[in-house]
Amino acid sequence: MKINYSLIIFVAVSVFFVCPSTGKKKSDLVACSKCCARDDCNIKLCHFPTTKPINTTRCWSCPDGVNDPRNCNHVALCADNEMCHSGMMTFPSGNHSVLHKTGCVRRQFCTTLTMAVMEVKKYQELHNQTHTAKRETGICDICCGTDMCNGTPCTVIRDYLYALYKSGKLNNETLTVQTHHP
Repeated sequence: MKINYSLIIFVAVSVFFVCPSTGKKKSDLVACSKCCARDDCNIKLCHFPTTKPINTTRCWSCPDGVNDPRNCNHVALCADNEMCHSGMMTFPSGNHSVLHKTGCVRRQFCTTLTMAVMEVKKYQELHNQTHTAKRETGICDICCGTDMCNGTPCTVIRDYLYALYKSGKLNNETLTVQTHHP
C-alpha cells in the first residue's frame, strides 16, 4: 500500500493552524479541520478512508464507566466476533449519579440483547405503556454495529435503532442500517 505523505502532512499542518490551543491561526487555506482531544476523534477527517483490519469495529471503550459517554477518551479495536456496547445505570443513592460503560462485547450476546430490547419497546408501544422519567432512565443496555457508534447515551442509541427496527431498516445480525430488503 502506497501512502501519500503530502496529504498526511497537509492534514496535520492544517490542524495546527486552525486549533486555537495549538497556536495562533496563520492560514486561511484549510480543506477540513476538527479540533479535538479524544482518541480517534478525527477519524474520517476530510472523508479520507481509514485503515483497519477487515471485519473489525472500533468502539469507545470505558469499561469502568464515565458520567457521560462523550467523555470517554479510549478506543478499542474489537475482535471480529464483537460489536460496540453501551450501558447506562442510574444509582439512586443521594444525587442519582449516572454511570455509562462502553466497550466491545461478543456479537451473539449483542444481537440477542438488542433484539430483546427492540421487542420490549415494541410491546410497550403497542400497549401504550408509559414510564416515569425515573424508571425510563434507570438502566439501559444496547449494542450497535458501526465504528464508534457507542459514543452517545445508551437511550439515544436505543431510540435510533428502534426507529430503524420499526421501519424494517435494521439488520438484525449486524445491528446496522439494512441496505436492501430481502
